Amino acid sequence: MRAGKVFFTHDIDKDMLGPAISGRTQRYQLWHGTPLKKIRYGVKAGDRKVGVSTGRRLLHVLFPWKSDTGYDFVPAASDASIDHLKEAFRTEHVVVTGYPRNDVLVPGDIADSRPPVTRCIYMPTFRGEFQTTESSVWTGRFLSETGFDVERLDREFLAMGITMTLRLHPTNMPDPGMIERILHSRTINFDTTEDIYGLLNTYDLLITDYSSIFFDFAITGKPIIHAPFDLEDYKRRNRDLYFEYEEISLTPAVRSWDDVIQLIREFREQGASPDYIARYRALANRFNRYIDNESSRRVYEWACGHVR
Repeated sequence: MRAGKVFFTHDIDKDMLGPAISGRTQRYQLWHGTPLKKIRYGVKAGDRKVGVSTGRRLLHVLFPWKSDTGYDFVPAASDASIDHLKEAFRTEHVVVTGYPRNDVLVPGDIADSRPPVTRCIYMPTFRGEFQTTESSVWTGRFLSETGFDVERLDREFLAMGITMTLRLHPTNMPDPGMIERILHSRTINFDTTEDIYGLLNTYDLLITDYSSIFFDFAITGKPIIHAPFDLEDYKRRNRDLYFEYEEISLTPAVRSWDDVIQLIREFREQGASPDYIARYRALANRFNRYIDNESSRRVYEWACGHVR
């Protein structure tokens, strides 16, 4: 109640005691990543299934501490997302400092990444709406319909000598049958840690679709496989994207787990190709102005020098 500044990463009313935050307190929304999918007020009422409902607007009038506007600071990793963040949070106070949570990542260059690849992590994006049963149903359907055959993948990974960790959004879980098969797998396992960022350095390769995690992982200089198995369906049922997917995808031709397996094999045996290295560096530099583990310091210095 006495704080001059408050710092949070998701929602001021959920991360803190909303009613206790004074109107005079500066609100630092640290957020949690460069947005690829449209978020908050960037999701227009006419876009897909997610919008700002009349009930939500009324809620913000009656309980202003629940509002997701009026932020005094929102960080960005690069100029590429400034306008998107301004729209999403309805604020002009977006500053390119990098994300403090990325300071744990060990910077690297893709050209220095060499085989063997032994530990992979698969992080498909959040599906459905937050904290709903439907979101897990959609996730289970997505895994089944896109050929996530645990037994087959287990054989392929065992032959290559690799393991793969499946990291889903905390509110997304596959069906019980899929969970049971994964628990009996020799090479596939779940990650349910509260904060995956402390473990990202331990992985040699990232597989994802529309999760913004790949913008962050690019700091490490380790291989990334973009696997947009359900791109058009995702945009139709869930959310549109801020960028054309082909524009930011490092592996736009991937459409099946056969393609993923082949790429993993190539990264293990040959390393990254010159074309992949060039596209990777361009992506990393475009979406990360700073690759130096100093984002926390920049946010701190901005907060110390910023007087309303």
